[in-house]
Amino acid sequence: MRDIKIDFLRFLGLSLIILAHVEPPTWLAQLRNFDVVLMVVVSGLAFTQSRRVESYQSYLWKRIKRLLFPVWLFLSFYFLANTGLSLLGKTALIPPEVILDSYTLTEGIGYVWIIRVFLLVALTAPFIARANQRIKDHKVYFSILIFSYLIYELLLALTSQYTTTSLGENVSLFVYYGIAFSLVFAVGIRLPQLRKAECSVLAGFFLLTFAILGITYFTQQGDLVTTQTHKYPPSAYYLSYAMGMTVLAYLVGDKCIPIIRKFKKLEFWILFIAQNSMWMYLWHIPIVEFFEQNSYFNFLIEYFVAYSGAMLITFFQVSAVKKWLLPTIKKESLKKDLTILLTG
Repeated sequence: MRDIKIDFLRFLGLSLIILAHVEPPTWLAQLRNFDVVLMVVVSGLAFTQSRRVESYQSYLWKRIKRLLFPVWLFLSFYFLANTGLSLLGKTALIPPEVILDSYTLTEGIGYVWIIRVFLLVALTAPFIARANQRIKDHKVYFSILIFSYLIYELLLALTSQYTTTSLGENVSLFVYYGIAFSLVFAVGIRLPQLRKAECSVLAGFFLLTFAILGITYFTQQGDLVTTQTHKYPPSAYYLSYAMGMTVLAYLVGDKCIPIIRKFKKLEFWILFIAQNSMWMYLWHIPIVEFFEQNSYFNFLIEYFVAYSGAMLITFFQVSAVKKWLLPTIKKESLKKDLTILLTG
């Protein structure tokens, strides 16, 4: 049985990520700047429900098939389409180095860095889950997380001058992002074990930290500083806001579920988007890129077109796969792999 609360939070996270890519006003961009953290926390919430007894290698291979292969398939289509359009003089040809960086999830066309985050978190998720099971005391568990995070911040401070180099930047993209978002995942996997009052305290702790840092930066610079400036790599100002808003969303989610259940069509689309969030995310990219080159539209129009367009393309894709492709395949393992590749 799927957990509709997890699906709602995943739907919310994806919706906020797409909003970020249509360049909303600064205040709205700041308000929604907890989307990636929310998605990582959701992966933590879902992990304990979907985790089966299997080897680490088997688990990791499944995560690669679910996360990396769909992106590579989409990128191949995207770059082939770009080549065709460039031959017709409709667009500029994407440079080879951008293509390579896209496949390695480092930079490239952008957008796909979040997949790198999920893959890095996948590497540590089983070990975090094991620690979560063994450490029963919440105070001990969160003390370890805080201590680990302080070490991470110390590493950031000590190596900041080296991250501007090519090697240092690559280390940051994988090591620092892996550490930061694994700690976020560790909070997510613990949330279901906390009472609502404890979740409220946790949200308050994060938002108070954000407020103190925000006031400090304002005092130093004489202006409001957005958390976006502390996102790459993630540091305390960005993470404290994002975690605070995420835990609040987790708490509010309980109140939203009864409302959603009253409207069956709304529930259907929320569940569909959550269950097919990978391809929803991928298909919004070319639509957003079109608006990047034709930026005379209002961001609300861009958001509506990008969101509804990606949703409809994904709907037709999933319907075609389930109705026409899968019934023609007899081998169950291949059918399962195609389902993961084309509908996940």
